[in-house]
Formats: sequence, structure tokens, C-alpha cells
Amino acid sequence: MYFQKQNSTTFYIGEPFSDSSGPTTRTVGKIGTLKEQQEKLGPAVDVKEWYKEYVRKINDKVDQPISLKLDLTVGQSYEKGEQRNFNVGYLMLSPTV
Repeated sequence: MYFQKQNSTTFYIGEPFSDSSGPTTRTVGKIGTLKEQQEKLGPAVDVKEWYKEYVRKINDKVDQPISLKLDLTVGQSYEKGEQRNFNVGYLMLSPTV
């Protein structure tokens, strides 16, 4: 998606999703303004077409299946009442002294 204001056009990568209020879009990343991209890519490149192709490549990567290897131990028993998971809450990062 891109937003065009009176003096500039800014390119963002958006992702559609649904929440309790209905379908909407969240911003995943910012590519930059039209002027920045023209300086970066050069005058010979159409920035809007480059942006569409860039997003198409990202979508192709996202749609590829992910391989997952899962090792299971058959016949492993657990003791009754043994705690196997823990709720640790939120950890705050603090500088070390």
C-alpha cells in the first residue's frame, strides 16, 4: 500500500487481518518516500512498478510452505502430578550494574 499526500508519496508494506472490529490492515514495514526511492534506484526506474514487484516477491516468500522436523519419543512416561510447563509472566530487561 502507499499513501499519497499533497507533497509526497510514502510506500509501506501492509498486511490484512481481522480483529474484533472487522477486517483492517496493519503496517509491517516502511519502504520510504517516492523521492528517496527515486534517488536510490535512479531516474530510469519506475518506483511504483518497482514497489509492486518488491511486494509480489515478499508475498511469494510468505506463501511458501515451511518444513518442520518433529522428534517424538514413543513410550516415554511422565510421573503423575509432575509440573511440565511454567508461567513465568513478563520479564523486564534491566541494565547490569
